[in-house]
Amino acid sequence: MVNPTVELLRDRLVAALAPRRIILFGSRARGTAQPDSDYDILVVADTDLPFEDRGVAARRAVRDVRVSKDIVVVTPDEFRKYSTWLTGVVRDAVEHGEVLYEAA
Repeated sequence: MVNPTVELLRDRLVAALAPRRIILFGSRARGTAQPDSDYDILVVADTDLPFEDRGVAARRAVRDVRVSKDIVVVTPDEFRKYSTWLTGVVRDAVEHGEVLYEAA
């Protein structure tokens, strides 16, 4: 069963960004989180927004969810490119993440 906080974050991001995929990664996905651990979330979405503006849109969507969170928004092309790198956020999400949402 998914954590209610994760469900809320997922639902808000889906409504605001119409993503292709949302992945929880980091300590929360690995099951090693402490009570004060943040929620690391990767969002894959079709967008023409500059990288910084994508993050602003994501943070606005979940601003009233009172937990520490780090949300990264990438395009599908960036996702494909970065998932082959040896290190990085996307690689960690691909290898160790939990898919929270996938568009049909």
